[in-house]
Amino acid sequence: MKNIYIWSMSFFLLLFVSCTQEDLMKYDQSERTLYIPSLGSDQAPPFYSFRHHLDVDNCEALFLVKLNGQLLEEDKKYKVEVVKEKTTALPEDYTLVSEQVFHAGVWEDYVRVILHRTAHLAVEQVGLTIRLVPNENFGLSHYIGDTDFNYIPVESLSFTINFSDMISKPEWWDDRITSFYLGEYTDDKYTYFMESSKVSDLTGYSSTEIRKMVLKFREDIEANQWIDSATGSLITVVIY
Repeated sequence: MKNIYIWSMSFFLLLFVSCTQEDLMKYDQSERTLYIPSLGSDQAPPFYSFRHHLDVDNCEALFLVKLNGQLLEEDKKYKVEVVKEKTTALPEDYTLVSEQVFHAGVWEDYVRVILHRTAHLAVEQVGLTIRLVPNENFGLSHYIGDTDFNYIPVESLSFTINFSDMISKPEWWDDRITSFYLGEYTDDKYTYFMESSKVSDLTGYSSTEIRKMVLKFREDIEANQWIDSATGSLITVVIY
């Protein structure tokens, strides 16, 4: 099974929607240039774990790329490449087409890369860094922010994603889930919860549905005497 993840955080849209020609530092005199909305220096690259997605062996990851210049009247190809010195992923861990398509009539499109669940990801987290490469259709730009206050270019030519097949706390396990349903996160609790519910992601489920799953989980804990190796005690949940 394959799923699709789009990394284009809401702050990207807020930050870059007002860019003008003066907000971009062009690398050349190409009529059209491309750039990648960047994470802030205090933000970690996106992370994907296959363990958070049952029955998924391939994930198509989409990363936003933006156009500076005139809109295209027809689809045109642009180039990307793997930054080998910043990549720990093995070639078999991903599929990347070096020539991607920027579609006509739009200001933004996506770089597409497929991540694969491979055996070594069960014990190792890897990183993949991809960058834009100029070609006959597009040059490159650096976003430099508000030109009245900030002239420092930020990284706008590449992006990184880290991924693995190891258990880790998912984003949906937030304060609400901790306080009203599952309690504090541990790797064992998450593993047994998936075994009990056959669900790895509670995003989109109603409170009634979550409650039903957690009540069944509590019954399965008692029936199977599931022990949390982090505490040495029987796994607990906070729902009543």
